Amino acid sequence: MGNLIATGSEKADAFYERYFEQWRKEWNPEPNISVMELGGRLAVYIRVEEETTFHDLEGCVKQALKWRNRLLEFQGYQLFASRAGFMEKMRWLIANKRVTSREYAQRINDLVAVDLSNFADVLKRAALPLPRFETWDDVEHWNGRIVRKGNEEHTFTLYDTSKWLGYMKVRHNRIIRVINEGLESILKGERPFYNDYPVSAKQVREQLKYWKKSEMGKRAHAAFMGENRR
Repeated sequence: MGNLIATGSEKADAFYERYFEQWRKEWNPEPNISVMELGGRLAVYIRVEEETTFHDLEGCVKQALKWRNRLLEFQGYQLFASRAGFMEKMRWLIANKRVTSREYAQRINDLVAVDLSNFADVLKRAALPLPRFETWDDVEHWNGRIVRKGNEEHTFTLYDTSKWLGYMKVRHNRIIRVINEGLESILKGERPFYNDYPVSAKQVREQLKYWKKSEMGKRAHAAFMGENRR
């Protein structure tokens, strides 16, 4: 994979040394993926260049996932800043009867409601009309968007909404509906959501069930238990 492992930091160098034999065997003169450090974590990147074809990308996805698994073996899970951490925390809290599935669902719904309320407040301060979200591109367009009005800057974000609902595997089209419905209700002076919406207790139980059975869930749980034993 060409310069598959970008060295230059202690962590990247250590990873390179441990997996040198695998890197040597799998080297390819046409690079599509690479392992680089960003924010103190090593991550796998797929590069899409001018000449990259769909066939090229199909061929490198399995390879990228293989190196992702090696990274997890090397540096462990980012348990408190990832979906793995979110799911394991939810698993532990419910298993130890600290919260019920319904209460955890409500926590998520409350976080989404606060996020949308903040968005609505910024809309009011910036004196802007309510935008209509129709595609995921619209969500990304407003997530982190800065609008200048005179001497003031207004920053919009839908980060928590997309993150928490994304962690619960809510589909993009449903998240868009949640954003539109929630913002419309808030700007009318009403509550954004009622009755187990957008996340229900049933969804919490189903996602936990799938997570426990998944390979990623099993690995993350083993890592989580290891951290707790230290």
